[in-house]
Amino acid sequence: MRKTREAGYQALLLSAELLTAAPAVFAAPPAPLNAFLDRHCLDCHDDVVKEAGLNLLDLEFDLEDRETFFTWQRIFERIRDDEMPPANKKRPEATELSELLPTLKEPLL
Repeated sequence: MRKTREAGYQALLLSAELLTAAPAVFAAPPAPLNAFLDRHCLDCHDDVVKEAGLNLLDLEFDLEDRETFFTWQRIFERIRDDEMPPANKKRPEATELSELLPTLKEPLL
C-alpha cells in the first residue's frame, strides 16, 4: 500500500511539473506585441502583401503548435538580431525593443 501511495504522489508531481512546463497558448499575441507588429511589421507581413510568405494577421499565438512556435521563435530572433524591421524601414527605438523582447521571449521559454 505504501509503495502504491508513493508511486501515486510521484505521478502527481510529475504531472504538475509537465503542466507548468508546457508553453502558453494564446489566441492572439500579447498586447504590447500587437502594437509593435502594427507599427513595424504589418506593412509587409499582412494578409495582402505576405512578404516572405508571412501573414502576421492570421498567425495565432498558439505555442503548443510546433510550426507556429517555431514561426514565433524566428520572429523573436529576427527582431532581437536587428534583422527586422529591415534597415530601409523605420527602426524601433531601443526602449521599445527593451520592452517588447521580454514580452515575446517569456512565453517562448
